[in-house]
Amino acid sequence: MSKLRTRNWQAWINSAPGNGLMLHVTGDIEVPNPSYTVLLKEVAPQPNDLPANHLLLELIVDSSEGFVPQVLTYKEARFEKAVCLVGKYEIVEIEKQGQQSEKIAQVAVKVMQRKMTL
Repeated sequence: MSKLRTRNWQAWINSAPGNGLMLHVTGDIEVPNPSYTVLLKEVAPQPNDLPANHLLLELIVDSSEGFVPQVLTYKEARFEKAVCLVGKYEIVEIEKQGQQSEKIAQVAVKVMQRKMTL
């Protein structure tokens, strides 16, 4: 695949009472067909040169096997992590790892108070 096209990156911590603090990161990734899967995974260990208030995530794009019609589409990548402090992460950096690491996005973390409903 050539350079990835992405859009709609968001990162937020839900700080509403009773929900616990949870970091959410989402973004849309353009893939060649709907059978691709995309996910975000925390890089562990985090690089030593990364500021303490940044979180580095790896974007993983997996292709499907077999014959699939080529129809460009966007798939949502999502990451969630419990955090103990609201200010723990202020920036989320997303990279695609490989022979050459490719920086995809850098997103400021917002703090929201949204009551979760079932």
